[in-house]
Amino acid sequence: MTYVVNWSDWYSITFAVISVVFALVAFAYMIGMGFHLSKLQAWAKDELYQAIASALLAILILSFATTINATMVIIYGQDPFGIASSYINSIVASLLVFFVSIVSMDAVFGLFQNLALKAMPTQTGFNISPFTGLAPVTAMLTMGMEALLGGIGLMIGQNAFLSFIRNQLQILLPIGLALRAFPFSRSAGGAMIAVFLGFYIFYPFLWVFDSAIYNETIVTLALAGSSRNVLNALGIGSSCSENPMSCSTNTPNFGGNMFLAMVNAIAYPAILYLFIFVLLLPMFNLIVVLVLINELAKVFGAEIDVGGLSGLI
Repeated sequence: MTYVVNWSDWYSITFAVISVVFALVAFAYMIGMGFHLSKLQAWAKDELYQAIASALLAILILSFATTINATMVIIYGQDPFGIASSYINSIVASLLVFFVSIVSMDAVFGLFQNLALKAMPTQTGFNISPFTGLAPVTAMLTMGMEALLGGIGLMIGQNAFLSFIRNQLQILLPIGLALRAFPFSRSAGGAMIAVFLGFYIFYPFLWVFDSAIYNETIVTLALAGSSRNVLNALGIGSSCSENPMSCSTNTPNFGGNMFLAMVNAIAYPAILYLFIFVLLLPMFNLIVVLVLINELAKVFGAEIDVGGLSGLI
């Protein structure tokens, strides 16, 4: 179900707040006129300009947000938040497939690893474990399962964060515009507007770009992924036509080749997903948005120091 933001309500709320600011400034100007307070009159005139600027800023921001959402719905059928949520759900679904595959492989290899053959040439006898060497493989598979579970948790957290931005962060805009109209809270209001623009407008767009990168990557995986290794193991892959001697030499090792192809079918895309789509791109999105918020805050007369967050990276 497509979530549609009722921007008309936010128009009403924002301009109601700005109207209150206009009324307070006008009241202050009347007091200055009545008691001949020139400084109060000058202050009221300056604040009137600031209130007008806040009204124009509200019109521009809300119109910009409405246009973006309408355009994305027309082109993609969803707004940027919907596209980002669908993309994250696709990543989580792929990671779950990899997790189930690795669990299955770990169960099979664990069974072989614990397999013991009992020989009794004498009365006592002894046990032979021919597949004990699979212990490093099962240990690596266990690490892979833990990494995949961590990646799934991170992506679910990202989806929850986007949902919070979509549904709760809108309140920052009218509050920020109202605070910006007063001199004692102008810096805080500018910071709130910058945070709203950064996270509500630009942050989901970065996830849309990530979705486009993902769509291109899965096509590449399909064309140059594990299927080529399986065909090469059978002796009919593209590498065989390029180097027939090497392929004919490796064909007798069909079992080993199939094992490597199976591991590659899971390990290669799983590592790619974890490193690129779970860690690198989300971190890049967050860094870009934080830097953008820092610069936007300066435009609105505020100062947000995000340098302290570098210790978290």
